[in-house]
Amino acid sequence: MSRIGIGFLLALPALSSQAQTQRTSVAIDKKDRLTFERVPFSATGKTFKYVANKQPNGTKTLIAINGKPVFGTDGELPKYTLNKASVLFKRHSYLLPVSGMYNPWFGQKLDKQFVQLKKAGDTLTIQAVFSDGAGSYLAEWKIDGDSAKRTLLTADDAVVTGFFQSNPGGE
Repeated sequence: MSRIGIGFLLALPALSSQAQTQRTSVAIDKKDRLTFERVPFSATGKTFKYVANKQPNGTKTLIAINGKPVFGTDGELPKYTLNKASVLFKRHSYLLPVSGMYNPWFGQKLDKQFVQLKKAGDTLTIQAVFSDGAGSYLAEWKIDGDSAKRTLLTADDAVVTGFFQSNPGGE
């Protein structure tokens, strides 16, 4: 096989994973942008913790992957992982923590009505509701100075519903 053919075959996995990565973004203003990326979930090399349901059909509910709580499913294996979240704010790029976040949206992109941005001086607070139709959850991050921290990750129905009550039409 020629070097070109071998090189092409070696590049296929990278091309395949890029094609499967889906990005969506929300403009903060003319220069700043919030971007989310999801990739198909891979169970390879992961450990899963289940609890038995009390129904007679004997199904189990997934509650943890690699010892960490799972957000975004109704107890089944996720289809997608929120692989990356980043924000460009005041000419700085920040990576946002995304561990434990699965099935972030359905369709091609996250609807901007599910994202709320609050700027106060040099601080940016981001709230977003994620869901693929089941297992809704809310994440909040704060960007302040040189740090980006996730300050909230919850599937509490009252908190998720409260997001829409305080942000009825999106920003």
